[in-house]
Amino acid sequence: MAYWRSGIHSIDNYAEAVARWEGIKPIRGRDVTCKPLGRRNYVDSFRIFKRESDGAIQCILYNTPVVTFTPEDNIVIDTAGFNNGGSTRKFIDEVAPCGLSAVVFDGSMCLRIANPTLDAANSKGDYRLQRKRPTLLRRTQTGWVVMGADKRAVHKVNRKGKKAMLDRYKPFFDYLDAFCRLRVNEKVGEEEIQEVLGDNYAKCAGSQGRKEDRYALLMGYMASTGEEQHVDYYRAVMCLCCEVYGVDAVQMKGILTSILSGAHRDEVFVTEVVPEGKVKKDAYDYYFKTTWDEYHEAHPTRPTWQAKIALAG
Repeated sequence: MAYWRSGIHSIDNYAEAVARWEGIKPIRGRDVTCKPLGRRNYVDSFRIFKRESDGAIQCILYNTPVVTFTPEDNIVIDTAGFNNGGSTRKFIDEVAPCGLSAVVFDGSMCLRIANPTLDAANSKGDYRLQRKRPTLLRRTQTGWVVMGADKRAVHKVNRKGKKAMLDRYKPFFDYLDAFCRLRVNEKVGEEEIQEVLGDNYAKCAGSQGRKEDRYALLMGYMASTGEEQHVDYYRAVMCLCCEVYGVDAVQMKGILTSILSGAHRDEVFVTEVVPEGKVKKDAYDYYFKTTWDEYHEAHPTRPTWQAKIALAG
């Protein structure tokens, strides 16, 4: 729908919304409650409706009451899960009062408040709207108060914790450096990986292999000590080769660091509370999603060499 031809005008408050509803004639031949919000020939896209139960005025985009003006002079915004859509964002911009606008950020619909009232500085800012339930904007004498915004914490690196964790794996990093110098720019073939890993090949590199199983096997081999350490380090490198193309020290160490960060995420990352009126992208949310959640659910403790086979299963 071309919004520059929508004919929608912003509504400032509930009284204005009621006046808008009462002043619009229904579409001839259709239900008397079917009133266009903008141009009359766009009534199937933009409608205005008065809810009988409480008298609230709903501004409807297609079939979703995206913006609702309540008799208490508050506003309810409901994206119905359409958080990335340009049409929803533009509709909120068109209907909402001056000083309110919508932006899409980090996969979420966010409400931006630029309140012209100077003494309402605390109400200014960006607020992430709830994904699948309405968000209430309560009008006060000093501006808007967002009730029930999606307040997400973000993660940042605990540099001390990360360094301490990586120091524990220095023997394997040294082994990996030596391996890369010996096999520089050489692609490790599937035959070699299969021969070295034996029965664990299917869990690590086969078509049925899962990342969380491969990570557990890798962690187990890296935890090896004693006479078998050299052989197990070789096996760990084969697990790592399933993640890269070719033998490249920089790339392999980067991927290894990423895997270790996920395996020790509670040690490497700390949670940071986002201040009111701010939205931030969590640069490390990958480590707190499905793959790593499944890994930690299956392997709640740090793997040991003796338990590596059990962990991989």
